[in-house]
Amino acid sequence: HEHHTELLARGCDAHLFTFGYTWHRRAAEPRNVWRTLGVPLGASPFRANIMLSAQACGAARQLDLFHIHEPFGIGWVAGRQLARRWRKAMVFTVHTRHDIYIHNWPRWLQPAMQWQARRTIAGFISQSSITSAPSHDTAAWLRAIAPEHAEKIVVSHNGVRLDQFERALPEPRGRLGLPANACVFIYVGRLTPEKNLPVLLDAFARARRRGCG
Repeated sequence: HEHHTELLARGCDAHLFTFGYTWHRRAAEPRNVWRTLGVPLGASPFRANIMLSAQACGAARQLDLFHIHEPFGIGWVAGRQLARRWRKAMVFTVHTRHDIYIHNWPRWLQPAMQWQARRTIAGFISQSSITSAPSHDTAAWLRAIAPEHAEKIVVSHNGVRLDQFERALPEPRGRLGLPANACVFIYVGRLTPEKNLPVLLDAFARARRRGCG
């Protein structure tokens, strides 16, 4: 969403396609956002469908370039059903190590899921003009999946709007009940097994023992 807003601010004719509630629109939502009604995926906030709405398809067909951020769900619809059919140029970005996420599923499902994930991602890499990853580790994994297309895979680190933090004032420690000389570490992210927070906490503890912070 922030990427889309930035592209609009730079004068690009950018469009964002998503599955969700068609009646849900935020007051500050930028233009060119196309929502196709999707069904809930369990208790998660994600929604799914097997196609875009007619209005969304009409808007997508006018575009010169598709930027797909995941190989499943709406990414599969955009890549396999639209970009390939209409012969559109495609940029593919992989944000997630799906091979690691699959370890959270039952063991008996994992081999088939690993095979399907690798096959699907390799197909998107093959179809794309360029494939980007946010880290060198993820890029190496992608090159192992599609070695014949390794030259297409590049690292593009996730950007952060630093100006938003330059104006922010630190929260007084007293309001949080923390001593003035306390060493404070902050984690911002989801509390899920794949984030492996025990390793992060152990690293924080070791850093503190060595005098960091």
